[in-house]
Amino acid sequence: MKMRWSFVFAFAALLISVCLLLASGAHDMGFAHFTRSLLGLGDSFTAQEELIVWRLRWPRILLSLTVGAALATAGVCQQAIFKNPLAEPFILGISGGAALGAAIAIIAGYPNLIAFMAFVGGISTVAIVKGLDAKFASTGSVTHLLLAGVAISSLAGACLSALMSLYSQQMQLIFFWIMGSVAMPPDNYPLICGFIILCIAITCGYARELDLISIGDEQAFFLGVEVKKVRNIVLFLSAVITSLAVSMSGTIGFIGLVAPHLLRNWTGASHVTLLPLSAVWGGIMLLWADGLIRLTPWFSALPVGVITALFGAPFFLYILWARGRM
Repeated sequence: MKMRWSFVFAFAALLISVCLLLASGAHDMGFAHFTRSLLGLGDSFTAQEELIVWRLRWPRILLSLTVGAALATAGVCQQAIFKNPLAEPFILGISGGAALGAAIAIIAGYPNLIAFMAFVGGISTVAIVKGLDAKFASTGSVTHLLLAGVAISSLAGACLSALMSLYSQQMQLIFFWIMGSVAMPPDNYPLICGFIILCIAITCGYARELDLISIGDEQAFFLGVEVKKVRNIVLFLSAVITSLAVSMSGTIGFIGLVAPHLLRNWTGASHVTLLPLSAVWGGIMLLWADGLIRLTPWFSALPVGVITALFGAPFFLYILWARGRM
């Protein structure tokens, strides 16, 4: 019963959030007028309102929901793999690799290839990390995987800093991309969104295995789970999901950390509910983070990645403080 109401509440919050943010902005239509026009119960949208709602706000909202859902799902996967609720989607250096790939495209003067190069950079980082970890795979430990991710992330960050120093004319563009934005979906958004939804659905199919792996590798093995195989598949899926999300929006932190942690305290640790609910609430969180930029003058000049960090970093510190008291 609790699980059922958790889903009802989540989708109700999603629907209300989307309608509120479609109706609100510099041209405020009012929630009542918007819902009546949408349902055909009153005056229809004017030509200007049609343009604002469906050409300007709707694509931005869709991108926010997609990226937020992707990052939250990847966060759940990483936390299960590393058995640590403080793990997040960029822990293996995906953000650094994606940022480096995007910077190369910007410097080379190919803006149409930014999303593609960011995806290639993110996936390449994970491939290198797995390659470095391969000789330790027989131990079944994720410690070397984590250390390799930290090392490659630092290397990618150093390379990015070097490029920004050498090509100072493009520094502002690179810096803006790194800070994250959901203002403009890429041209191939439907294709990328389809891949993200497919990967999320496949990941949800491993919910039972992730529950057992979270308890312990030995227990999962004796209960019939191929731990190494499942871990590699889930790691690959989370890497693809994260790289696709970053390729569309740039680096947006803390969504993948905060959403799963909040839901784990509310609905429990079962991935059957944690994975889909995290996807929904991750989308809602990023939706409102971008909504603050559109609706609040104080935040209007800030990239959405800064907004998520401003609210996510204090929450992260609270998690550390709460865990220290346990």
